[in-house]
Amino acid sequence: MWRIRRFTIRWVNESPGGLKEMTEALGGLEGKAFDFESDYGREYDLFIRQIIPGYDSFFEICLAMFSGVIGENGKVLVAGCGTGAELDCFARNKPGWKMTGVDLSGQMVDIARKKLEASAREIGFEPEIEWIVGDVACLNHQGEFDAIACNLVLHFIPGLAAKLEFLKALRSLLRPGGILILMDACWEKKQAFHTWMRGWWGFASARGLSARKWASFREDFERGLHPLPKAEQEKMVGLAGFEEVFPFWSSLHHLAVVARNPFA
Repeated sequence: MWRIRRFTIRWVNESPGGLKEMTEALGGLEGKAFDFESDYGREYDLFIRQIIPGYDSFFEICLAMFSGVIGENGKVLVAGCGTGAELDCFARNKPGWKMTGVDLSGQMVDIARKKLEASAREIGFEPEIEWIVGDVACLNHQGEFDAIACNLVLHFIPGLAAKLEFLKALRSLLRPGGILILMDACWEKKQAFHTWMRGWWGFASARGLSARKWASFREDFERGLHPLPKAEQEKMVGLAGFEEVFPFWSSLHHLAVVARNPFA
């Protein structure tokens, strides 16, 4: 039977920037937009697959891109690990990776932990995983990670300065030559964008999302997300000091880029 060799939940104090702004934008525990401690968090695994085409296959692409750089052994951080989709994909395929999952939501970390424990019993691998509830900007792991996955996080942070600070904090955690994969919702002012995005509801509806939940989500989207246009998101990653920034995946209005922390 597989067990997680190293299971640690640590609470990390919030920093003056980065995910602290994200917490305030989400409304914390007050039942506001995107409350991950409520039913929204408990239903997240189903909901996110109803609104993002290719959600699961995206993590297989992340796995392949990370593998090409760090091989069979390495240290991987999932910043904003949510319910553990990335960690589960990585653990099933790379037992030699040492992984850290960080999220502000204790409920989401608990769901992820239980998911990985179930996978452990199913597949018999023994990955090394550290779980942290808190802000990645406060981690004392400078220069330790070979790769970082940060998906569906940046769009929660309001303000260009706070977004840039968060990206710089991520870069500080990477070793020289380490890589970042970043995926977030983006938004455009172009009329054509809004014309064709009307099909988004059609996809979500076909995947079983109710009109009531769709309306609630769109309201939360307006109140709680701060997406950038795709070109600006790519540019901001470069401004944070990353190089070789390359957009490699897109689904509706979601964009993923891969970038490298410069070699010393």
